[in-house]
Amino acid sequence: MTFSDGSRIEIENGRFERKDPQGRTIEERPATAADRAMLANARSHNVDRRAGLGRARGGGVVASFEINGRDVEVTYVDGWKEEIQNGRYEMKDANNNTVVERNATQRDVDRLFGAFE
Repeated sequence: MTFSDGSRIEIENGRFERKDPQGRTIEERPATAADRAMLANARSHNVDRRAGLGRARGGGVVASFEINGRDVEVTYVDGWKEEIQNGRYEMKDANNNTVVERNATQRDVDRLFGAFE
């Protein structure tokens, strides 16, 4: 999956790789089931391959989507961001002001991990 800034994520030979816009590997690790599901869902559903962007179920256009174990971060092209880290949900506006910060609910987990379903 390629994002609007030229960065990309891919799974090859069972390995997850995240590359910066210059093609340098910035993360490499064994692919998880969540990684494979996210890429499969993006590929088969809502990704605009020409623009390199996906539409999240909430309607925002996704600029980047990162999963690291049980943590997830979704950044939208308008600068807003949602993340779950260490069981905490946080939403930030385009100026990086925290709008919401609380314990993550199962609904948050399902929505963010399923952003491309």
